[in-house]
Amino acid sequence: MDDIFRKIDEHTQKYRVSHWDGTFRDYLPMVLEHPKLAQLAHARIYEMVRSYGVDLDDQANERFHFFTRNSLGSTTRWRKWWNI
Repeated sequence: MDDIFRKIDEHTQKYRVSHWDGTFRDYLPMVLEHPKLAQLAHARIYEMVRSYGVDLDDQANERFHFFTRNSLGSTTRWRKWWNI
């Protein structure tokens, strides 16, 4: 289980943004240029898992490489969490 937290920490460090102050008027053009700035936490974790690679099986179900290298449960269980 510690492995997933290490991976989340690594991903967070990679995409960490320093503190920002500004108005919504300042923020909106930034999000339009870089939509990932507005991602919610679960979407960021989903993107982190996808970044390890994804294969499709014969029935077009996604198989995430992240889970083949970790003992974190089945892809099906995580898909329910992501609501996909």
